[in-house]
Amino acid sequence: MAIHVAAHSANRLLREALATALTGQPGLSLSGLTQYLSDLERLCRIRDVDVAVIDVADDFEEVMAKLPGLRGRGLVLTYASMDVRDVVRAVGAGLTLVPYSRGLAALLEAVRRCPFEPRARPAHPPVLTRRDLDVLALAASGHSVQEAARMLGIAPATVENHMRRIFAKTEVHSRVNLVSLAARLGLLFRSGARPATVPLAVVFGGPGSCRDAVVENLIRQHLPVFVAGDRWTHEDDTLMLRRPLVAVIIDESGAWHHMHALGARVVVVTETAFGQVITSPAPDAVVPISELGRAVQPEMSRRAAARSALTDRELQILRSIATGHSVRQTAQALAITTKTVENIQSRLFSKLDVRNRAEALAVGYELGLLS
Repeated sequence: MAIHVAAHSANRLLREALATALTGQPGLSLSGLTQYLSDLERLCRIRDVDVAVIDVADDFEEVMAKLPGLRGRGLVLTYASMDVRDVVRAVGAGLTLVPYSRGLAALLEAVRRCPFEPRARPAHPPVLTRRDLDVLALAASGHSVQEAARMLGIAPATVENHMRRIFAKTEVHSRVNLVSLAARLGLLFRSGARPATVPLAVVFGGPGSCRDAVVENLIRQHLPVFVAGDRWTHEDDTLMLRRPLVAVIIDESGAWHHMHALGARVVVVTETAFGQVITSPAPDAVVPISELGRAVQPEMSRRAAARSALTDRELQILRSIATGHSVRQTAQALAITTKTVENIQSRLFSKLDVRNRAEALAVGYELGLLS
C-alpha cells in the first residue's frame, strides 16, 4: 500500500522540487502540493494524505497552530535553520524533523518511516478518485465534455456525473473556481507539466538510423514516445485515448492514416522522400528532425512566449479571473466597462492560446503568472 504524501512550501521552486522528488518514488504517492497552510488542511479533506512534508520558513508558529487540523497524519518538517526552543517543541509534539543539510535521501527515508494513523475508509469517501483527477485535468485544459469523454473512452453523461461529484467534494460551484482551487492544491501538477498538454508521440516507420534519430529527438523534448513501427492494430487505439496524440511519420507505411480519426496531429519528417508525396489526408506539419519538437507541441512554445507578451491590464484580468470574479465584478474593481473587460479578456485568451477562463487559469498557474 502506497503512502500518500502532500508537500507544502511557500516557495514555489522548493515545493515543486519536493513534489518532483516524491513523484515516482517506490511506495510513495503524491496527493498534492500547497503554498498556504489553510490549503493544506483543505487538501487533506478531499484527498488521501498520510504524511505531509512541510517546509518551515518563517511560519513555525502557524504550523503549530494548524496541528489540530492535521491530527492523525504524519508530519515531516524540513528547514534551513530553526531555533533550539522550536526544535524541542516540534519533537515534543511528535513531529519528524529533517534539516536541509541532511539532503533528499534523508527526507524520503523520514517520509517512509514517519508514523501516521491508518484511517478507516468510509463506504463513499469524500476524496477525489483517479478518474476524478483525469476529468479535472481535462477540464483545466479547456476540453469540452464531449472531448473529455472521447479521450477517456467513457460516455459524456459519465463525465458530467464526475464533474458534479467533483463540485460537491471540493465545495465549489464553477469550473473557473474549481481550476483555481486545483492549481492551489497541486492537483494539476505532474512533474512540472499538465498531462493534457503533453502529447504522446506515436512514431511510424521501420527500424533504422532515421527512426532512431527521431525517437532520440522526441525523448530529448521530454515527450512520451510509442514506436508503432510499420503496423498498427485497433487494439492499440485504446491505449492512446488518455492523451493528445501526435503521429510522427518517417516512411511510407499507410497504417498511420486512421490516426486522424483519433484527433491526432500528423507530423512528417522530411529526411525521407515520403514527405514529398503525402496528399490525403494532408499532414499538419512537414519538418526536418531539428524542428520536430516545435511541430509536435507548438502550443507550448506559444504559451511560453506569451508570458513576456502580456500587458499589465491583461495580467489584472487574469488575476481577477483567479479570484472568481465575473466580468461585471472585474469591470467594477478596475473601474472600466464590461465591454472593455471582454475585449482585454479576448486578447488574453489569444496570447495564451486558450479557449476559456478555466483553461486560462491553468496556463497562468503553469507559467507562474499566478501564485
